[in-house]
Amino acid sequence: MKIAIRYLSKLSHTKRIAQAIGETLNIAPVSIVDEPELKEKVDILFLGGAPYANVMDDKLRQYALNLNPFVNLI
Repeated sequence: MKIAIRYLSKLSHTKRIAQAIGETLNIAPVSIVDEPELKEKVDILFLGGAPYANVMDDKLRQYALNLNPFVNLI
């Protein structure tokens, strides 16, 4: 089973959560700033990001909208 962790973190809180999940699953989390598009097929995708002023960040929203379940998710 292929698992990936992607996140967007401005204040490092979400990054720390992604790292904790990654340590538990032995998977390296990747910031969507460093990899703006999911480049692999995965069975499970952890996608994290915090709301800022109760609004999802545009980068995170665009990343989620660009996911193609027929290409990226098995």
